[in-house]
Amino acid sequence: MKNSDMTFFSHPVVNDICDFIQLSLDPWDGEAFLRIYYKMGAGISKKAAMEAVDANTRRLTLLDTVAEMDEVSVYTRNSARHWLPIWTICGMSQQEKLSTGS
Repeated sequence: MKNSDMTFFSHPVVNDICDFIQLSLDPWDGEAFLRIYYKMGAGISKKAAMEAVDANTRRLTLLDTVAEMDEVSVYTRNSARHWLPIWTICGMSQQEKLSTGS
C-alpha cells in the first residue's frame, strides 16, 4: 500500500469487491455499475455503461441492457451475458429478483 494510513475497508480492492457484491445484490444499481463496469473485462465502453444506466427501467438488469444493445460488439454482448450468472451467488434467481423487485 502506498499510503500507510489507508485502512482495510478503504483499500481500492476491497471497495471493488464491495461494489461487485452490491451489484450482485442489486443488478440495477447504476452507481455501483458505473464504478466497476470497466473492471469486468467485458469490453463495456463508458458510453454503453452510461446508456444502460440512463435506460434503466428495472425491467432488465444493467448487464442485460448492455447485452441487448445493437451498437456494442459481439464480444461485449457475449461478455455481458457471461457475467449474468453472477447474480445467482446470492441464492436468488433472476426471475425471483424480478418478481420481488429486490
